[in-house]
Amino acid sequence: MNDATSWWGAHEVPIGSQLRLSLGSLDLWVQHLANEWRIARTRDPDPLRDERSLQLSDIEVLPDGIEQERFATDRPDAQLTLAPRTADRAFVVRPSAPLSLVAEDSVSFFCSTPLWLALSVGGAPLTELPTSRPNDSWFGDSTRVGQLCYAGRTAARLRVQALLRRPGRVYTEVRLINHGSDLLRIERVQLPLPHARLGLATDHTVWTPPVTVERQGDKPDADMKVGALAPELRPVGDGPRLAGSPSIMVRALSALLS
Repeated sequence: MNDATSWWGAHEVPIGSQLRLSLGSLDLWVQHLANEWRIARTRDPDPLRDERSLQLSDIEVLPDGIEQERFATDRPDAQLTLAPRTADRAFVVRPSAPLSLVAEDSVSFFCSTPLWLALSVGGAPLTELPTSRPNDSWFGDSTRVGQLCYAGRTAARLRVQALLRRPGRVYTEVRLINHGSDLLRIERVQLPLPHARLGLATDHTVWTPPVTVERQGDKPDADMKVGALAPELRPVGDGPRLAGSPSIMVRALSALLS
Protein backbone atom coordinates (compact mmCIF):
# COMPACT_ATOMS: atom_id res chain seq x y z
CA MET A 1 0.00 0.00 0.00
CA ASN A 2 2.96 2.29 -0.46
CA ASP A 3 2.23 3.03 -4.12
CA ALA A 4 2.33 6.75 -4.79
CA THR A 5 -1.30 6.96 -5.82
CA SER A 6 -2.92 4.37 -3.54
CA TRP A 7 -3.65 6.69 -0.64
CA TRP A 8 -6.78 8.18 -2.21
CA GLY A 9 -9.88 6.24 -3.07
CA ALA A 10 -11.89 3.65 -1.12
CA HIS A 11 -10.27 1.48 1.56
CA GLU A 12 -11.83 -1.36 3.52
CA VAL A 13 -11.29 -0.76 7.23
CA PRO A 14 -13.05 -3.55 9.21
CA ILE A 15 -14.18 -3.02 12.79
CA GLY A 16 -11.19 -3.39 15.08
CA SER A 17 -8.69 -2.07 12.54
CA GLN A 18 -7.16 1.24 11.61
CA LEU A 19 -5.75 2.96 8.56
CA ARG A 20 -2.61 5.01 9.15
CA LEU A 21 -1.62 7.58 6.56
CA SER A 22 1.50 9.74 6.46
CA LEU A 23 1.28 12.40 3.75
CA GLY A 24 3.65 15.34 3.71
CA SER A 25 3.72 16.74 7.24
CA LEU A 26 0.45 15.02 8.25
CA ASP A 27 0.29 11.78 10.26
CA LEU A 28 -3.27 10.42 10.41
CA TRP A 29 -4.88 7.48 12.21
CA VAL A 30 -8.42 6.44 11.26
CA GLN A 31 -9.79 3.79 13.63
CA HIS A 32 -13.01 1.81 13.13
CA LEU A 33 -14.83 0.65 16.26
CA ALA A 34 -18.40 -0.62 16.72
CA ASN A 35 -20.74 2.29 15.83
CA GLU A 36 -17.81 4.69 15.80
CA TRP A 37 -14.95 6.08 13.75
CA ARG A 38 -12.07 7.87 15.43
CA ILE A 39 -9.66 10.19 13.63
CA ALA A 40 -6.40 11.23 15.27
CA ARG A 41 -3.68 13.40 13.77
CA THR A 42 -0.36 15.07 14.34
CA ARG A 43 1.70 17.30 12.07
CA ASP A 44 5.43 17.57 11.62
CA PRO A 45 6.76 21.14 11.99
CA ASP A 46 8.22 20.91 8.46
CA PRO A 47 5.38 21.69 5.99
CA LEU A 48 7.53 20.27 3.17
CA ARG A 49 8.31 16.93 4.81
CA ASP A 50 8.86 14.28 2.16
CA GLU A 51 6.70 11.46 3.52
CA ARG A 52 4.05 9.23 1.97
CA SER A 53 2.90 5.86 3.34
CA LEU A 54 -0.34 4.00 4.02
CA GLN A 55 -0.84 0.99 6.25
CA LEU A 56 -3.82 -1.08 7.47
CA SER A 57 -3.38 -2.73 10.88
CA ASP A 58 -5.07 -3.62 14.14
CA ILE A 59 -6.06 -0.67 16.33
CA GLU A 60 -3.19 0.61 18.42
CA VAL A 61 -3.18 2.68 21.58
CA LEU A 62 -2.29 6.22 20.60
CA PRO A 63 0.14 8.36 22.59
CA ASP A 64 -1.33 10.90 24.98
CA GLY A 65 -1.88 14.40 23.67
CA ILE A 66 -2.76 13.50 20.08
CA GLU A 67 -5.68 15.51 18.71
CA GLN A 68 -8.69 13.21 18.17
CA GLU A 69 -12.26 13.38 16.88
CA ARG A 70 -15.04 10.80 17.27
CA PHE A 71 -17.87 10.16 14.79
CA ALA A 72 -20.86 8.07 15.86
CA THR A 73 -22.79 6.09 13.23
CA ASP A 74 -25.18 3.19 12.91
CA ARG A 75 -24.00 2.49 9.36
CA PRO A 76 -22.46 -0.96 8.84
CA ASP A 77 -20.08 0.42 6.18
CA ALA A 78 -16.43 -0.46 6.58
CA GLN A 79 -15.36 1.47 3.49
CA LEU A 80 -13.44 4.66 4.16
CA THR A 81 -12.89 7.03 1.24
CA LEU A 82 -9.99 9.48 1.10
CA ALA A 83 -10.15 12.24 -1.51
CA PRO A 84 -7.81 15.10 -2.39
CA ARG A 85 -9.23 18.63 -2.33
CA THR A 86 -8.01 22.16 -2.83
CA ALA A 87 -7.95 24.64 0.04
CA ASP A 88 -11.40 25.82 1.14
CA ARG A 89 -10.41 29.50 0.81
CA ALA A 90 -8.42 31.53 -1.65
CA PHE A 91 -4.68 31.37 -1.02
CA VAL A 92 -2.38 34.39 -1.08
CA VAL A 93 1.16 33.49 -2.12
CA ARG A 94 4.00 35.93 -1.60
CA PRO A 95 7.32 35.42 -3.45
CA SER A 96 10.20 35.07 -1.01
CA ALA A 97 11.90 37.85 -3.01
CA PRO A 98 9.91 40.51 -4.91
CA LEU A 99 9.49 39.71 -8.59
CA SER A 100 9.02 42.26 -11.38
CA LEU A 101 7.77 41.57 -14.90
CA VAL A 102 9.10 43.85 -17.62
CA ALA A 103 6.77 45.89 -19.85
CA GLU A 104 4.91 44.18 -22.67
CA ASP A 105 6.02 40.73 -21.58
CA SER A 106 4.69 37.56 -20.00
CA VAL A 107 6.06 34.85 -17.76
CA SER A 108 4.91 31.89 -15.68
CA PHE A 109 5.96 31.02 -12.17
CA PHE A 110 5.16 27.87 -10.23
CA CYS A 111 4.11 27.54 -6.61
CA SER A 112 2.59 25.00 -4.24
CA THR A 113 -0.03 25.09 -1.49
CA PRO A 114 -1.12 22.48 1.08
CA LEU A 115 -3.37 19.67 -0.08
CA TRP A 116 -6.68 19.21 1.74
CA LEU A 117 -7.84 15.68 2.57
CA ALA A 118 -11.56 14.76 2.67
CA LEU A 119 -12.70 11.65 4.59
CA SER A 120 -16.08 9.96 4.18
CA VAL A 121 -17.73 6.66 5.10
CA GLY A 122 -20.35 5.10 2.87
CA GLY A 123 -20.78 8.42 1.09
CA ALA A 124 -21.32 10.34 4.35
CA PRO A 125 -18.66 13.04 4.93
CA LEU A 126 -16.73 12.94 8.20
CA THR A 127 -14.17 15.74 8.04
CA GLU A 128 -11.63 17.63 5.95
CA LEU A 129 -8.16 18.66 7.01
CA PRO A 130 -5.05 20.14 5.40
CA THR A 131 -1.77 18.28 5.23
CA SER A 132 -0.22 21.38 6.81
CA ARG A 133 -2.08 24.24 8.47
CA PRO A 134 -1.43 27.55 6.66
CA ASN A 135 -1.64 30.96 8.27
CA ASP A 136 -4.80 33.05 8.02
CA SER A 137 -4.63 36.31 6.10
CA TRP A 138 -6.95 39.17 5.19
CA PHE A 139 -6.89 40.15 1.52
CA GLY A 140 -8.47 43.35 0.27
CA ASP A 141 -8.34 47.10 -0.05
CA SER A 142 -9.08 47.68 3.65
CA THR A 143 -10.00 45.90 6.86
CA ARG A 144 -13.66 46.25 5.84
CA VAL A 145 -13.45 45.33 2.15
CA GLY A 146 -11.89 41.99 1.31
CA GLN A 147 -11.97 38.35 2.33
CA LEU A 148 -10.37 35.91 4.73
CA CYS A 149 -7.74 33.82 2.96
CA TYR A 150 -4.78 31.59 3.69
CA ALA A 151 -1.25 32.85 3.15
CA GLY A 152 2.16 31.43 2.46
CA ARG A 153 5.49 32.15 0.82
CA THR A 154 6.76 30.72 -2.43
CA ALA A 155 10.10 30.56 -4.19
CA ALA A 156 8.15 31.44 -7.39
CA ARG A 157 10.20 29.13 -9.60
CA LEU A 158 10.28 30.31 -13.20
CA ARG A 159 11.07 26.84 -14.55
CA VAL A 160 8.87 23.87 -13.82
CA GLN A 161 11.96 21.65 -13.76
CA ALA A 162 13.19 23.58 -10.70
CA LEU A 163 10.16 22.64 -8.59
CA LEU A 164 10.74 20.46 -5.55
CA ARG A 165 8.03 17.79 -5.78
CA ARG A 166 6.60 16.96 -2.36
CA PRO A 167 3.69 14.75 -1.27
CA GLY A 168 0.82 16.58 0.33
CA ARG A 169 1.22 19.65 -1.90
CA VAL A 170 -0.88 21.09 -4.75
CA TYR A 171 1.01 22.76 -7.59
CA THR A 172 -0.19 25.75 -9.62
CA GLU A 173 1.20 27.55 -12.64
CA VAL A 174 0.59 31.32 -12.43
CA ARG A 175 0.74 33.04 -15.82
CA LEU A 176 1.46 36.77 -15.66
CA ILE A 177 0.84 39.01 -18.66
CA ASN A 178 1.86 42.68 -18.56
CA HIS A 179 0.46 44.88 -21.34
CA GLY A 180 1.66 47.98 -19.52
CA SER A 181 4.52 50.28 -20.47
CA ASP A 182 6.30 49.91 -17.14
CA LEU A 183 7.46 47.20 -14.74
CA LEU A 184 4.83 45.12 -12.99
CA ARG A 185 6.01 44.41 -9.45
CA ILE A 186 4.68 41.14 -8.06
CA GLU A 187 4.59 41.14 -4.27
CA ARG A 188 1.70 38.73 -3.74
CA VAL A 189 -0.89 36.91 -5.82
CA GLN A 190 -4.26 35.59 -4.72
CA LEU A 191 -5.00 32.09 -6.03
CA PRO A 192 -8.78 31.36 -6.24
CA LEU A 193 -8.29 27.69 -5.36
CA PRO A 194 -11.97 26.98 -4.50
CA HIS A 195 -12.69 27.62 -8.21
CA ALA A 196 -10.17 25.00 -9.35
CA ARG A 197 -10.30 21.24 -9.68
CA LEU A 198 -7.37 18.84 -9.31
CA GLY A 199 -5.46 16.73 -11.81
CA LEU A 200 -2.77 14.08 -11.44
CA ALA A 201 0.47 14.25 -13.45
CA THR A 202 2.46 11.23 -14.60
CA ASP A 203 5.00 11.86 -11.81
CA HIS A 204 2.11 11.61 -9.29
CA THR A 205 2.13 15.32 -8.39
CA VAL A 206 -1.26 17.02 -7.98
CA TRP A 207 -1.96 20.18 -10.01
CA THR A 208 -4.67 22.79 -10.40
CA PRO A 209 -5.41 24.37 -13.77
CA PRO A 210 -3.22 27.39 -14.55
CA VAL A 211 -4.23 30.76 -13.12
CA THR A 212 -3.74 33.68 -15.53
CA VAL A 213 -3.40 37.28 -14.35
CA GLU A 214 -3.44 39.77 -17.24
CA ARG A 215 -2.79 43.48 -16.77
CA GLN A 216 -4.76 45.65 -19.19
CA GLY A 217 -2.35 48.29 -20.49
CA ASP A 218 -1.40 50.92 -17.92
CA LYS A 219 -4.85 50.85 -16.36
CA PRO A 220 -5.25 49.69 -12.75
CA ASP A 221 -7.22 46.66 -13.91
CA ALA A 222 -6.48 42.99 -14.37
CA ASP A 223 -8.32 39.88 -15.43
CA MET A 224 -7.83 36.73 -13.40
CA LYS A 225 -8.92 33.46 -14.98
CA VAL A 226 -8.76 29.86 -13.88
CA GLY A 227 -8.05 27.78 -16.96
CA ALA A 228 -8.78 24.16 -17.81
CA LEU A 229 -6.73 21.21 -16.66
CA ALA A 230 -3.89 20.40 -19.02
CA PRO A 231 -4.76 17.41 -21.25
CA GLU A 232 -1.93 15.34 -19.80
CA LEU A 233 -3.45 15.59 -16.29
CA ARG A 234 -5.92 12.96 -15.05
CA PRO A 235 -8.79 14.53 -13.05
CA VAL A 236 -8.90 13.37 -9.42
CA GLY A 237 -11.25 14.07 -6.54
CA ASP A 238 -14.44 16.04 -6.88
CA GLY A 239 -14.89 19.11 -9.06
CA PRO A 240 -14.27 22.67 -7.88
CA ARG A 241 -15.66 23.62 -4.48
CA LEU A 242 -17.34 26.67 -6.01
CA ALA A 243 -19.47 26.16 -9.10
CA GLY A 244 -20.07 28.80 -11.74
CA SER A 245 -17.79 30.84 -13.92
CA PRO A 246 -14.07 30.34 -13.27
CA SER A 247 -13.42 33.88 -14.46
CA ILE A 248 -12.90 36.55 -11.81
CA MET A 249 -12.61 40.26 -12.58
CA VAL A 250 -10.18 42.07 -10.36
CA ARG A 251 -10.84 45.81 -10.44
CA ALA A 252 -7.87 47.01 -8.43
CA LEU A 253 -4.52 45.72 -9.59
CA SER A 254 -2.82 47.14 -6.51
CA ALA A 255 -5.03 45.00 -4.29
CA LEU A 256 -4.22 41.90 -6.29
CA LEU A 257 -0.49 42.16 -6.82
CA SER A 258 0.93 44.36 -4.09
